[in-house]
Order: sequence, then C-alpha cells, then structure tokens
Amino acid sequence: MWELKNMEILISKVNDPIRADLETPENLGNMNAYVLFRRDFIARMKQQGMKMSIGDVSRLASGEWNKQPANVHRYFEILENLAKDKHKEIYPAFRYSPKKKLARLCSGTFNILEY
Repeated sequence: MWELKNMEILISKVNDPIRADLETPENLGNMNAYVLFRRDFIARMKQQGMKMSIGDVSRLASGEWNKQPANVHRYFEILENLAKDKHKEIYPAFRYSPKKKLARLCSGTFNILEY
C-alpha cells in the first residue's frame, strides 16, 4: 500500500538535472492522479532493480492503474489536489495559456502565415 511519507516526493519536482528544462510551471501543473501513480510505479520498479523501456513501463503502469481499487484511485486524486495546491503556492500568478497548434508548428524562421 502507498505511504504518505512519499507524498512530498511525488508532488515535488524531479531531482534530475537532465530533465531540469522540463520543469516549467506548465509541466508541474499537469500532474493528474494517473501521472502521480505512474511516477510512483516507476520509482518502485527502479527500487526493485527492474530496467525496462519507457513504453513497457507505461503499459505496465496503465494495466496496474486499471486494476487498482477505488481507494487507491482516491489516494492519488488527493495527491493530485495537493500537487495543484503546491503549484498554486509556488506559482501564484501562473495562468495556463496553451500555444495555438499552428504557432507550435511554425517555430523557426519559416512562418506559414506569411504566405
């Protein structure tokens, strides 16, 4: 069963310098119940010394998530709410404003809108 002592680790930033550029307010605010479960699942697999590709781990995590009883889902929903609260505390002025799809496709010197 999941323990509350790991809660702070789950809802905080990843201590991985390689992924530091991914730790934007947008990415930190995206931790829903399943993402937190998957993060915990990966940590448990690493503790057990299991090494798999991300795709295999994601398939396993998804299967396990679907098998979990309602109380486990509820636990991670509570963590999701705590993560959202922590995000609001760290980034009080943050407002999510996604880039339009066309703007993402047109990054760089070539702009499709010029034609």
